[in-house]
Amino acid sequence: LNFRSTLKRVVLHSRPDPPTVDHILADIRAFPNDPVFSVLEDRGSSDNEVETKYLQSCRYLEMNEWLQEVSGELMQQREELRTAGEQLGISVAGVKGRALEPVFMRHHTSGLGEHLTSGIGEHLTSGIGEHLTSELREHLTSGLREHLTSGLGEHLTSGLGEHLTSGLGEHLTSGLGEHLTSGLGENLT
Repeated sequence: LNFRSTLKRVVLHSRPDPPTVDHILADIRAFPNDPVFSVLEDRGSSDNEVETKYLQSCRYLEMNEWLQEVSGELMQQREELRTAGEQLGISVAGVKGRALEPVFMRHHTSGLGEHLTSGIGEHLTSGIGEHLTSELREHLTSGLREHLTSGLGEHLTSGLGEHLTSGLGEHLTSGLGEHLTSGLGENLT
C-alpha cells in the first residue's frame, strides 16, 4: 500500500516579509492601546507586596518539604504498626490456645485418673491377691487412687501428661509392685 498517495498535500505558506520601519513606528505609537504592553505595565505593586509573595513562596516550599518528611515517617510507622499487629495476633492466638488447653485436657482426661488407678490397682492387687486381705486390698487401691488423682490434673495440663501416662504403668508395676510384695509379704508373715 502506498500511503503517500492517499494523503493530501499540505501547502505551507511562505514566510512573511520582515516589518518595515513604518510598521515598527506604528506599533510604538499604538502603545497605550496594545494589550501586550498594558500587561507589563506596573500596576503600583510595592516592594512589600513582592517581599510578601516571596516569603509566602519560601514558606510553601518549607511546608512541602516538611510534609514529605512526615509522610515518609508515617509510612514507616504504619509498617511498624502492621508488623506489631501481626505479632499481637500471633500472641493472642497462642494465649487463646493455652487458655483452651486446660479445658480440653480436663474434658478429655477426666476419666483418665480413674482408668489408670483402676487398672493399676487391679494389676497390683491381682498379682499379690492371695497374700492380701480384702481390707488391705481396698485400702491400697483407694489410697493409690487418691494419690494419683489429686495431682493428675495439674500435671497433665502442664505438659507432663504424656510422661505420666507412658512411664506410670511401668514404674508403678515394677518398683512399687516389688516394694509392696516384699513389704507386705514380711508384714503378713
